[in-house]
Amino acid sequence: MTVARMAEINTATVELGMFDGEHSLVVERFDRLAVDAGASPGAVPTIVRVHQEDLVQATGVTRLQKHENRGGPAYRDVLRLLDAHVPDERKAASKLTFVQALVFSWMVLNTDAHSKNYSVFIGPDGVDLTPLYDVSSFIPYARRADDGRPRTDSAFRNTNLSMRIVADYPAGRQSWFEWGSVAREADLSRVLVTDWASAVADSVPQLIAAAASSLLSHLQTDIVARFVERTPIRAAQVVAAIAR
Repeated sequence: MTVARMAEINTATVELGMFDGEHSLVVERFDRLAVDAGASPGAVPTIVRVHQEDLVQATGVTRLQKHENRGGPAYRDVLRLLDAHVPDERKAASKLTFVQALVFSWMVLNTDAHSKNYSVFIGPDGVDLTPLYDVSSFIPYARRADDGRPRTDSAFRNTNLSMRIVADYPAGRQSWFEWGSVAREADLSRVLVTDWASAVADSVPQLIAAAASSLLSHLQTDIVARFVERTPIRAAQVVAAIAR
């Protein structure tokens, strides 16, 4: 999630916390607002809830259908929802954020990017996509730790995403053509989407290395080291896919 924020994707603020000796990922709430209580002495702000629904709720399916391959929403369903309910002046920005999230999930093999991990704010003037709040990566876990590059490369390509991109789940099936199709369906510029994707793919290895180096020493585990080591392999795949 930190790397997604570094890539300028709208993402909730997170930090690692320690509670009774246990490490926790703390996500700052974005569905609460502090309302000014005025200038009265001792007045404290009132905290109000901003209504939101995840995309399982918003599209009317059950939580057991959060994955597309179990009947849950596809990215096209999400784009239709945004088209129908986001005000015109915010529609392009909202759809761009969603498409960037799809691209980033493909880049980092975020296999958990199902419809419960996207939400919309619901207000009197329509809906807006919320910040991302659950982003992970399968890169450190694909194949065994001691596998060489060819097997790791193949494992990345065969990793299934939560939402099909155009027609396919495996991460190795997408190219500039598929992402151009997604951009067109979202009424976005293909060049805007693919140029952004290329720039992020070029920078992701450095961003992940920087995020890893900022961790406390006892949190720099073998999994973290493997993530840093393998990310350039995946980034090279992404750059080549977008270029073809």
